Amino acid sequence: MTVSRGLDVLQREYRNMEVNRRAFAEESEIVLRKQQQTMEKMRKEKSLLKADLSGIQKKSTFRMLTPLEKSQMDRMYLEVDKFKSLIENERSRIQKMEDQVSQLKAKIWNKRKTMGGIHAARDNQKVVEKQVRILENRLEQALVKFNKSLSENRKLRQEIDDLRGE
Repeated sequence: MTVSRGLDVLQREYRNMEVNRRAFAEESEIVLRKQQQTMEKMRKEKSLLKADLSGIQKKSTFRMLTPLEKSQMDRMYLEVDKFKSLIENERSRIQKMEDQVSQLKAKIWNKRKTMGGIHAARDNQKVVEKQVRILENRLEQALVKFNKSLSENRKLRQEIDDLRGE
């Protein structure tokens, strides 16, 4: 009974671990998808800003910039800097997420190794069932031997009683 209880506990832990792993993987995928969408938006905005900047620079080669154009360029440079920092932040977050995913994969792999692989529960159950069959067979053989001994003992007592009676 203790072996099957231990096996049940291990199976429950394994199922819980699998559920947690799947949930974390789904959450990570959602976060990564959102981050990739944000990065794509930023790339598009960056290309638009570059196009605007190149247009402004072409205009500036022919004439001096007006105060309005200078303020727009300053604003665009600030936005470029802001987006560069956002991109770096996203890259670092992605790297952290990838590190966490690899750590969890390593933990899962180690758990599987300690449990004996993917089919460990089934294999352990087979071993337990085989032990039960062997022990039941030994018990059956011992009972047969015991019953033969009782029968032989009964015969010998009957013979002793018959000899005493003579």
